[in-house]
Amino acid sequence: MLSFAWSLITPLFMLLVYGLVLTRGANVTGDGIPYLAFAWTGLVVWTFFASALNAGTNSLLVAGYVITKVYFPRSVVPFAAVLVAGAESLAAIGIMLVVAFVQTGTTMFTPALAALPLILWCLAVWVTALALLLSVAAVFVRDLTYAVTIILQVGFFATPVMYPISFLGPLSWLAVVNPVAVVITSLRDVLLQGLWPEPLPLLAQAAAGTVLLLAVVAYVRAVEHRIADVI
Repeated sequence: MLSFAWSLITPLFMLLVYGLVLTRGANVTGDGIPYLAFAWTGLVVWTFFASALNAGTNSLLVAGYVITKVYFPRSVVPFAAVLVAGAESLAAIGIMLVVAFVQTGTTMFTPALAALPLILWCLAVWVTALALLLSVAAVFVRDLTYAVTIILQVGFFATPVMYPISFLGPLSWLAVVNPVAVVITSLRDVLLQGLWPEPLPLLAQAAAGTVLLLAVVAYVRAVEHRIADVI
């Protein structure tokens, strides 16, 4: 009955529970940014990332009854799963922009908004590449679907979704090698502070994600003739 509302309910409950625990129990702040906008920005990105990866990993297995009957490019299925996850996140993205405007005023309307396409590209290529790769790998290694769920649970806490990078202390380098962390940090810089994002991590992750996506597409084309037989 709730349909697309679940894409809002999930991050709202996470914001309520983890936000209260971290702000009250661990004295976590937004490093000068209003915490509601700070945390919601991270949750919107992470919820989309996790939803797309979960749906993408299972997509070929779920569509097995079609794959075994008619031929079509197998990559269409995980691509569709990523697009659906993106569509379901539209409401949360809208709220993110409203919260950012209310809590930061006109700070978000700066020349730094020009960096937004690159940030979104970085997120899109990484999500698509990983969803496509995991969807094919899950056909041959079925336990991978369970492993992805565990990895995403650990990744949520290892990524500065609900806390600033400074909270990681000596492990702050994780926020540079983690593409989701780079995207979240860059969005906070652009939308909540009106600052240009750090160029080197963002450009490096965007380039690495693009290369990975091209490599994964080539790999899928090489093995897709085996997918129907294994399923």
